[in-house]
Amino acid sequence: MIDNVEFPAAAADLEAAYKDQLLVSANVYSADTLVLFMHDLGQIKADFNAATLDINLEKTQLINTSNQVLQWAITDNKFAVIDMNFLAHQAPAKPSNVSP
Repeated sequence: MIDNVEFPAAAADLEAAYKDQLLVSANVYSADTLVLFMHDLGQIKADFNAATLDINLEKTQLINTSNQVLQWAITDNKFAVIDMNFLAHQAPAKPSNVSP
């Protein structure tokens, strides 16, 4: 299965922005094959109201094939996996001196 691994970033603000974006399978050191899977979050398929261009949230879907790739690598083939989720834009880290 996939385990969450903490890893240090080059700068503290990057570490806060990219926390939990790297997952590593438990067999990463023992498997014969390593899959480095780098991807973004996925695509959103939305249904719009033609008159107002409002999104119909009930018919909105996240198209994400990541689970299929992980199933193929880990379950079907017993490969080790490093799964890196890259955001399309860097999320700014909340400054520590700002109260909610």
